[in-house]
Amino acid sequence: MSSYVQPLFGIPLYRNTRPELEGLTERVSNLEYERMAVGNGDISTTKWLLEQESFQDLRSLIMEEMNIFTHYLLHMDPQKIQWRLQNSWAVRHNKGDWSQAHHHTNSVFSGVYYVRTNENSGNIVFTRTHDTVSTTTFDFPYTNFNELNSKSFGITPQTGEIVMFPSHLMHSVDPNNSDQIRYAVAFNFVPTGTWGEGEHEISL
Repeated sequence: MSSYVQPLFGIPLYRNTRPELEGLTERVSNLEYERMAVGNGDISTTKWLLEQESFQDLRSLIMEEMNIFTHYLLHMDPQKIQWRLQNSWAVRHNKGDWSQAHHHTNSVFSGVYYVRTNENSGNIVFTRTHDTVSTTTFDFPYTNFNELNSKSFGITPQTGEIVMFPSHLMHSVDPNNSDQIRYAVAFNFVPTGTWGEGEHEISL
């Protein structure tokens, strides 16, 4: 048998690009926004965007992708675990806007749908927060980076792309260096259902 490295216990990052939804950019751009407390971007005043009737097409798309991610690819039992879409909001990044490193609390999975973006409007960057190659504080030099040794991983999203990941995964957004306003919709999921046995059973 030839030698190889087997990645263990990886963090799942889901990506897919769907056709643009008709009129979505206009609907999102017409929302009411407020400046974020940090002063680095604008956030919709509603934090329950996907509950609105005018965004049910996007809600359906996100739910479909979530089921593919968790039930088909992660093999979670659909008879026992379903997903409730929690809060959801739009983010508007003008030129120079960005997002600091953060994770999402009070949720299990989080995601972003990119309503309008381009190659210069800012990558989403995921940061490693757990040990991989070494359990010490050594900062080893590498000749090449891959999923086994990288400290961060950036994605240049496309319009219509959806990205989903465990809510604990730290992420940030690079500055928008384009003259085009970037729009995205972020969302959180929590589980519902009953699973486990005996003293380990849980119902949500």
